[in-house]
Amino acid sequence: MFVRFDRRLFSPNDGAGGETPGAGSQAGDGGQAGDGGTPGGRQPGGAGQAGGGGWLDSLDAEVRTALEPKAYATPNDLAKAYLEQDRLIGRKGVMPPGENATDDDWKVYYDSLPAHMKAPESPDKYDLGGFQAPEGVPWSNDLQSGMLAEMHAMNLPSKVVSRLMSKYAELQMADWDGHNAAQTQQATKAQAELDRAWGNAKTEKLARANALVTFGFGDNLEAAKHIQLKDGSYFLDHPMIALAMGRIADEMGVGEDGNLPAALGSSFNFTPAQAKAEVEKLTNDPGFQEAFLDSNHKEHKAAVTKMQRLQAAAKAGG
Repeated sequence: MFVRFDRRLFSPNDGAGGETPGAGSQAGDGGQAGDGGTPGGRQPGGAGQAGGGGWLDSLDAEVRTALEPKAYATPNDLAKAYLEQDRLIGRKGVMPPGENATDDDWKVYYDSLPAHMKAPESPDKYDLGGFQAPEGVPWSNDLQSGMLAEMHAMNLPSKVVSRLMSKYAELQMADWDGHNAAQTQQATKAQAELDRAWGNAKTEKLARANALVTFGFGDNLEAAKHIQLKDGSYFLDHPMIALAMGRIADEMGVGEDGNLPAALGSSFNFTPAQAKAEVEKLTNDPGFQEAFLDSNHKEHKAAVTKMQRLQAAAKAGG
């Protein structure tokens, strides 16, 4: 009885008599001691921690609320975090501008960055790391210069610009390869349709159709080759166009070797006055009249076509 009483009143550490505030917390009654505001109830690792609060209980409520989500296990962890933050705050440099920063604010910030993190003096000074425009792909040097100028205006460093240019070239190549694959597939499909329509006569039919296309477009033939339809196929590669040109060529008497009939001449290029004179000339030409009037003549269709065109051209002039 007396032994228990003495150990209850005298702490092994103070050696003093009398009742010691908070001593009960070391006897395991940490909850009550902590509630009483005694220091012993909140010592790290003491019974007060077992009561649920831990060392954070000794802090003001506002501070405790802010620190609890950080999960600092000990005061030492908090001190280490403070020292690291203090080290970062003390580092020299310019803080990034805020949301409402001006262009001048951003200029000051970018100028403060090390060389590898900011744009060079001008777009032509970019180090693209050996980047080369992809071969076999349409590539505009003017477009490339414009892109570099825009990225320079955005203060992008060479490392970033080099990667962007390489990625853009990669995407361009993939798109071009896909385009060529689609065109090859379309051409194969067109050839199959012409095979079904013309069979063994396809070679001769194509020669006639191409001769008519060449004659019709004249100096604009190269431009006509790049006309694309809605599905992405080219106008002159479409089987419907080839079939149509083939039928017209047959009606006009284009030869199997692709040569235009002599009777066709250049009737597409007459002015109204020239067309009237040509109609009169051909009316008095026995050779032309023979072909024009004889439906069995090999150049009959071409002669009729030419006369019709000349008459239309002459009529256009009033």
